[in-house]
Amino acid sequence: MMKWDSRMHNTRSVQVLKVAIPFFDVSEGELIDVEGLLQAIHPLTCGRERKMMDSVMSFFQMRHMMDLFRMMREVQKANEASGAEGTENPFEMLKMLMPEESQKDFEMMRGDGDIGSMDYAQAVKNGDVFFGWSMWMEADGYSAGAPITFNFDNGSGTYTYHGKIAGSFVSADTYLVIPEEVYRSVNPKGTSYGYLWVDCAKKDVASVEQSLNDLLSDTSHIKLNTYHAELQTAEYASRMMKLGCYLFMAIVGLIGFMNLANTMIINITTKKQEYGVLQAVGMTNKQLNLSLQIQGLIFTVGTICVALAAGLPLGYALFSYAKHNGIFGMNVYHVPLIPILVMILLVGILQIVLSCVLSSNLKKETLVERIRYQG
Repeated sequence: MMKWDSRMHNTRSVQVLKVAIPFFDVSEGELIDVEGLLQAIHPLTCGRERKMMDSVMSFFQMRHMMDLFRMMREVQKANEASGAEGTENPFEMLKMLMPEESQKDFEMMRGDGDIGSMDYAQAVKNGDVFFGWSMWMEADGYSAGAPITFNFDNGSGTYTYHGKIAGSFVSADTYLVIPEEVYRSVNPKGTSYGYLWVDCAKKDVASVEQSLNDLLSDTSHIKLNTYHAELQTAEYASRMMKLGCYLFMAIVGLIGFMNLANTMIINITTKKQEYGVLQAVGMTNKQLNLSLQIQGLIFTVGTICVALAAGLPLGYALFSYAKHNGIFGMNVYHVPLIPILVMILLVGILQIVLSCVLSSNLKKETLVERIRYQG
């Protein structure tokens, strides 16, 4: 018998073990309730683990559906053999059960900021569809309640839908969402799948990909994508986005540095006579350099404080907007600590160099010229 040791730490992995251990406490010859185990630990998973868990649980759901089909088929055969009248078709009963799963998926995709009527039952009754991205709906010339016509493929043919848009999700990770009952009302042949995932060992990827390409060579309704290709596309898009952001930051930083340099130049120019008088009564070149460095440091610290005070809230506001509208899949905010430290270091170095250059230019003039300077 497996027992729980209360001395173990309460980490997520340990929580999973704590939930899972009772399922392994079975008698000899008794089977472990794998499906119950998966359902119990599902809320404790996240990210890639949850996706894998969902795939396994989908297998069990498919198995139950097949069992239900077999049972319905047996009931139908029994009704036909007995000649019973008035008996409800078991497959019609099955159709009544299927919308619950479809509506459950629909409710899971709901979020704050959805537009229009997001009533699943009403959409099924009216034969409506839903837009997947609210931010693109108006940009593409659509609105809640507007008519829409489009074609779709399901691997066996092309079908046309005529209807209207009931509403729009903030982000459903797809262009259009069609309720299952509305989809079936178009009477498509065969079974439609949005995605089919093929998993294999890393050493077999090339051969499996070639086999799939050969299999789909004569099919126009199915598109093959590989994980490697999708990863490369995502990484390329991420690099381009980062490059654009860094270029924008560099331009803004250059403008800011030019403004800082201009301020320091004006400040030194207006105080040129003052520095000349101070050196005439005993200020050394070393003290002059120190004075200019301190002034530059004050300007730099002020600039950095203003940039952080304005930039961090603005950055978080942009992140909140992107998260709310489903842009780039942003959902976790991180303070850009390393870029901030790099910026502070770079600005500090530039300020020191600038102060040295300005001090050198100032000392090129004679003491008499600086004292006579009238601005």
